[in-house]
Amino acid sequence: MVTQIKQIQEILKCSKEYAQKVIDYAGGDEDKLNYQIERQLYKQANNQAILEVKPQKANRGSKLNRKDNPLDYIQKYKYV
Repeated sequence: MVTQIKQIQEILKCSKEYAQKVIDYAGGDEDKLNYQIERQLYKQANNQAILEVKPQKANRGSKLNRKDNPLDYIQKYKYV
């Protein structure tokens, strides 16, 4: 069992705890274990990285300047 956890760790590049969760999920079924490993590899290959976007120093701490009034786009009705 220990060698299987190490093999899963090498394949998925994950922690011991995560490898143990994958094994627990399979419940002794080898087909389910292979499916779960393939699924995790697919997710790793196709998920995009999370990008952190920071505001520029000129805009930090102040409101952004808008030249247009957002209320101009609201349609005005006459109720008479």
